[in-house]
Amino acid sequence: MPANDKEAHVPIWFTLSIGGAEAAGFFKEATGFDSESEVTEIKRSLPNGRTDVIKAMGNTKWGDIELKRGVDQDKTLWNWRKLIVDGKLKEARKDCTITMMDYELNPVVTYSIINAWPKKYTGVGLKADSNEVAVEGITLCHEGFEIK
Repeated sequence: MPANDKEAHVPIWFTLSIGGAEAAGFFKEATGFDSESEVTEIKRSLPNGRTDVIKAMGNTKWGDIELKRGVDQDKTLWNWRKLIVDGKLKEARKDCTITMMDYELNPVVTYSIINAWPKKYTGVGLKADSNEVAVEGITLCHEGFEIK
């Protein structure tokens, strides 16, 4: 483990907890933790007849979060996505946590995701003669996150 909390950690696993439930498995990839402000340009006329532009903060945009893991018999991700397929958006919206774990499975950083729902589920590509691990993925829309 790093000598102090300011040293970089190498992530080994990510866990996803959906709506406070037990973690829905271990993930090898978690991307899309993006927060960006739109910029609104406001033009104004100056007393000398010239114009200038002020850049003001607009709406905040949050990136879609993508998670990938090796396939096992757990159907949690598909069952969550199926709520959307069945038109149950209100039931599907969940606060989630995604936690980065170190090599000793100690939490390093936790993202608290607000009102997430699965906009996409990616199943495995089936190829019998492949030596690769079968991977499934899920893409989450959300209304923001906090880092703890």
